Amino acid sequence: MARILIVEDDPLIRLGMARLLSKAGHDVCTVADGESALREAAVLAPDLVLLDVGLPGIDGVGCAERLRQRRYTGPLVFLTADDREATVTGAAAMGAHAYLVKPITGAQLLPVVTTALAAAGRLVAEQARMEDALRDSRTISAAVGVLAERHGCNVDEAFERLRTQARQDQRKIVELAAEIAPYPSTGGRPRR
Repeated sequence: MARILIVEDDPLIRLGMARLLSKAGHDVCTVADGESALREAAVLAPDLVLLDVGLPGIDGVGCAERLRQRRYTGPLVFLTADDREATVTGAAAMGAHAYLVKPITGAQLLPVVTTALAAAGRLVAEQARMEDALRDSRTISAAVGVLAERHGCNVDEAFERLRTQARQDQRKIVELAAEIAPYPSTGGRPRR
């Protein structure tokens, strides 16, 4: 299912969470400190990081900050025995999806992991939709530019020509635009 990185310095907690999540079908990797987490995250590219706040060396909030600096965009779930407001606020500032106070039971952990992964999946899908829309917009803009130059008209008139032709052909406007200006958003390479 998902690649999960557990960053927990207590070996019993780390092992217990790893077993529980492995039984749930996840690919689990565990480390005991922040430095190891940063190295492992670079290799593993986890879908979710479970991160103890009270780690030796780099604490959990500092580790989360470095992960974000390194472009990790997945969900972070913080684990701690410290439920003070300042700690919770620091975790929230790092984009924590959830904050679990130890001791943590399987009944607490599994729903949080499931929810965090589902939210991340929706975010990835939305990002893909936005990238597609941007690519389509570039293709249409390039085609409008070609038509404006070809017919000696302004961009509004060129767009109306493109839209009218797409309606007459009963095609999507972006399909027709891709034929007029085949590779505008890929640097001259075919779109995949």
